[in-house]
Amino acid sequence: MSTEQQQDPVATARGFHAILRQVAVCQHRSACLRDCGTMIRERPPSPDYIGPRYAGLVIVGANPGNGSTGSRKANDDHMERLMQRVGEEADVAAFQALMRFLPVSMQGWQQVVTSKHREILGFDIEEIAYINVVKCKTSNASANPADTVGDRVLRRCWQTYTAHQLRLLRPTHVIGLWKGIDVVLAALGYDIHRRTFRLPEGGAEPIGVVYGFHNGQRSLAIEQRLREAKRVVEDFRAGKRVSGERP
Repeated sequence: MSTEQQQDPVATARGFHAILRQVAVCQHRSACLRDCGTMIRERPPSPDYIGPRYAGLVIVGANPGNGSTGSRKANDDHMERLMQRVGEEADVAAFQALMRFLPVSMQGWQQVVTSKHREILGFDIEEIAYINVVKCKTSNASANPADTVGDRVLRRCWQTYTAHQLRLLRPTHVIGLWKGIDVVLAALGYDIHRRTFRLPEGGAEPIGVVYGFHNGQRSLAIEQRLREAKRVVEDFRAGKRVSGERP
């Protein structure tokens, strides 16, 4: 991070914890289930992640995948039990346990944060944050969460949680989990290319973000799918070296 964007890591983690507690007991859950026919009623809101040495790199996804089989289901079940504890317990212990477990679970996910992708891209999982624009699992999937959950649910989740997470994290580098995430974010108010963040409560803030994406086209070799994401990680690592932080 640049000097002007350095943050108090304790305060950032504390704020992230507070938002995650709200997600865990989401006040809009019933309304979203009513408004979105594809939301999986049996699966509660999923957690986002912040590493213990978060340094400005944020991966942004559309909404959580439905890990319904095999080891992914076991990991999701454990993750959801921890998420329930986060909602029920004010103490930080449950949040810390969840943040320790998520990198383990991520090893078996499909894109960017798996063990293989981390090795190719060359980032340290403890230095990143990972957030989904929409927090709940659905029975279908799309690069654009508006197509998955509808515009009403998308904007409700953005205004209640995700916009506040981005304001808290103040990323210097962003990787879109899919190619079109930047367009989705811009429509919601977080316009990376015009460098403007329109806040849900009104007003705007300037932003400066290096952006790239994971290409979801399965016909491409993995190195091609990760080309833009790798460019972002390399710039992130170069900035850390310039500032004297550990590369």
